[in-house]
Amino acid sequence: MIAALAVAAALAGPPPEPLPGYVDPQQELRRASLSLLVPGLGQYLNGDRLGAALALGSVAAPLTLGLAGAPPQIFADTPSKVSLFLLTAQEAWSVQAYLALQRARVDAHGGGMPDLVPHSLGGLLAAPFAPAQLLDWRVWATVATLIVADQLLTLLFPDPPMPDAPYFYELGAARAYGHSLGPNAAYALQLGAGALVSLHAGVGEETLFRGIAQDELEGAFGPAVAVLGSAAVFGAAHVGGVNQTSAARQFGAAALAGVALGLLHIGAGHDVAKGIAAHFWYDVFAFGVDGLTPTRAGGNLLGLKYAFK
Repeated sequence: MIAALAVAAALAGPPPEPLPGYVDPQQELRRASLSLLVPGLGQYLNGDRLGAALALGSVAAPLTLGLAGAPPQIFADTPSKVSLFLLTAQEAWSVQAYLALQRARVDAHGGGMPDLVPHSLGGLLAAPFAPAQLLDWRVWATVATLIVADQLLTLLFPDPPMPDAPYFYELGAARAYGHSLGPNAAYALQLGAGALVSLHAGVGEETLFRGIAQDELEGAFGPAVAVLGSAAVFGAAHVGGVNQTSAARQFGAAALAGVALGLLHIGAGHDVAKGIAAHFWYDVFAFGVDGLTPTRAGGNLLGLKYAFK
């Protein structure tokens, strides 16, 4: 919070003066990386005052609402009751840092990434629905790989026994924010809620773990270390989540997914949009399957409530 206030105060002053007629690309890259620490700081130091203000605001607003516990909660029936706004803040933080680094990398002629594919904010958000991704077999091959890997992990490391939960189409009634719905409409709403959470996760996590972490590691240590290193961090970041599984299973599932998404990222020429699309559609599938038993812990997305026969 202190760092954010310091940046906000700095925005009121003049931007730093560049060297006459020349900006060192490597210096620009180093400055851009500071947006990972404080949203907008890299943009400001590189002379983009408006971009800095937008970056800071895009993180500060949902972060404030999320810390205050503003509804809706992602999984309203779990003890954590994480506000969707916290996920929005994480997504905005990752995206603004990625965009700052992307701009600096382009100015530095790739910043060590010879086939860098630049994207706008709108392009990142629309990635799962763009024809370039929907018609790319590599995206769907990665989705299939993630599904198969998850099923193999389930067989090798089964979850602890849980009480049987009725399936969605055994619904007696469904209520969503005061309105009664039939099973078809209720499940469509469940899928919509899953898609919303999936878009947050896909954009936020792929820009952070593939677009930033993996690309930076590859520029420094090569592709093998980049894929394995970013996958390990990706796995560690998913330990302790809402999934009702062991820490080892949580790490293993996310790390394997990180390897698959990392290989897609390299194979697609470091185009983060491909990973966003694959991540999104896999999560939509997973939420859709989990949503068939919405009374299980973590199954009721965004506070949707159901009653059964």
